[in-house]
Amino acid sequence: MWENQEVWWSHGDAEVIYELPVVEDVSKFHPSYGNFFEVSLASLADLGTNVEWITVGIVLTDEAGNRIMQRFDPLFLYGERVGINEQVQAQKNHLIYPNPFTDKVIIEFEKPLSGETYFEVYDVTGRIIHQQKMSCDHTNSFTWNGSHLQGGVYFYGIYNQGNAYKGKMIKQ
Repeated sequence: MWENQEVWWSHGDAEVIYELPVVEDVSKFHPSYGNFFEVSLASLADLGTNVEWITVGIVLTDEAGNRIMQRFDPLFLYGERVGINEQVQAQKNHLIYPNPFTDKVIIEFEKPLSGETYFEVYDVTGRIIHQQKMSCDHTNSFTWNGSHLQGGVYFYGIYNQGNAYKGKMIKQ
């Protein structure tokens, strides 16, 4: 049983860390997994529109004072988002098809991707509804299953070694 939970975040090369509020949700308690905690990311709004990789750390302390820390670095990209009011232009460096889609979409790249790659899907409000970290080894394409989504307009971002591939996709 953990006596104390701390969650913090930092961005860029900053050594400064910022505390994130942690709220225990006892309604989601599970005998095998223990307590469930929710963390608000509202304080990230202070970053403005600068694009930054966010690092998140979780520190748990038990009744005896033993501490365990998990650091997620980088966890996600914050900043410039594709919004509903923006015109999304087709980019020549990647292709997404079929679009509109019913179950799966294929995303192909002009140049192969290598290294850590992050794939995110946003709803029309800019809320992230899917996040995925992949390790690519000269990958020219990948398939994403969006069959669980309701019909509508979605935006995506693919981030790889400083490159950002963004676009719009429509679920039938």
